[in-house]
Amino acid sequence: GGLGRGSDTLAITLIAAPTRQSGSVGGVAGVKRERSDEDPQNNEAIETVVITDEVSADPYLPESSRPSSAFTVTSIADFSASFEADSGVDGGGGACCGCTDSTSGISKAEPIQDQKDEMLGSLLTKTALSHHTEVLGQFNDGFIMCKCEGRLFIVDQHAADEKYNFERLMRDIKLTPQPLVQPVLVPMEEAEASKALEHADDLKKHGFTIKDARPNGLLVTGLAPLQYDVVTPHDILELTQQLVNYGSIVKRIKAVWHSCATKACRTSIMIGRTLDRPTMERVVKHLGELENPWSCPHGRPTLRLLGKVED
Repeated sequence: GGLGRGSDTLAITLIAAPTRQSGSVGGVAGVKRERSDEDPQNNEAIETVVITDEVSADPYLPESSRPSSAFTVTSIADFSASFEADSGVDGGGGACCGCTDSTSGISKAEPIQDQKDEMLGSLLTKTALSHHTEVLGQFNDGFIMCKCEGRLFIVDQHAADEKYNFERLMRDIKLTPQPLVQPVLVPMEEAEASKALEHADDLKKHGFTIKDARPNGLLVTGLAPLQYDVVTPHDILELTQQLVNYGSIVKRIKAVWHSCATKACRTSIMIGRTLDRPTMERVVKHLGELENPWSCPHGRPTLRLLGKVED
């Protein structure tokens, strides 16, 4: 599972089927693994992927039975290792990955697994993700094939849905402290304890209630329970250090992060689930609403650029 595996570089023709009006299930019928004649201009073998709204459709349909709507991907790394995109980096305008298209010669770029957030963000804006991305279908019951602004992207349906759920949970979580049977003394510098007492209301929103125990530190009198992790009294130090360094709390403690990440993972769309077109479109649209749409909280990529397409 996940994006960024494999090694062969292949030119692939994608044939998109028209959308059915009702009862459609967006899926990719299959990948024809038999190579055809090589392209005389770039010596690449050609493969065909039939993208259809019928999951049960035969990927080996005769040419006359295939939909007429088609476009060519000038370069795809067999959904994996290397890709080409627009030329024009470092003094040339266009793409940011320093490679050339098939009309000007093949130049291998960085591997898909090495694609950086900055590069993806320069090629695919959040607005484009939300409003200008066309969902083509589902590949292998785990990945959504998308076309946007002349480029082909592959979206990991689990990682993308997980990242959306994670940011939603982190934004909406309510941490209500429950009183401890016995308050716990957390040693800290007097200045740090004083800063914490000034921000006692903020600390309560983050799951801690406190009492003054200067000059020895703070008494933690209450903690918020979490579904998938345990908060300890000493976790408050993560927050008091932020108050000292930044004057405010800028991020939640690690236990909250871990609990939300775990819940997001377990409640998100899984690999192996067949998706209908509205669900695929929702998953892709949600990426455009995120603060950081490029990877899930566990570091798994949500999407990768496969190549440039020509209508």
